[in-house]
Amino acid sequence: MGMIRLTVLVAAVLVHPSASLAQTIPNTGVIVHGLVYFASGSTEPFTSGPIDPIEHLAPKVWPTAHVLVSGYADTLGSREANKLLSLARARSVADRLVALGVEPQSITLESCGEANLAKPTADEVTEPLNRRVYFDWQLGPFADRNRCEMHPYQQR
Repeated sequence: MGMIRLTVLVAAVLVHPSASLAQTIPNTGVIVHGLVYFASGSTEPFTSGPIDPIEHLAPKVWPTAHVLVSGYADTLGSREANKLLSLARARSVADRLVALGVEPQSITLESCGEANLAKPTADEVTEPLNRRVYFDWQLGPFADRNRCEMHPYQQR
């Protein structure tokens, strides 16, 4: 059976082209949402496909936006190892966003490990849909959702 390559780009912009910016931007709420996937155990996002979501969306981050980069892992390995792996994945995406011009002080990392699996599985199951990073930005700060560990981004 052949391997299916999955490239997903999701972007929802809450601005109607004919409306003025001041009329359409809400005070809070997600403005843009990006998604990338990873190989098992890897912190390098897949970049195959016609559009790299990080390169495509990074230039669109507003200078005053708050950016949340949330890393996830599948259930292969220990919960603690997957928390660390998900944080490393989030940091990897944040590093690329910064390299593409996003302000480092606007970024917060979220380490979710095995929480909120995209495709529920038993322990010790590798699942490509669960090895992911979401990156969102909005005008107001992100609230602690008490689901995952939040970390300030620090440039290396």
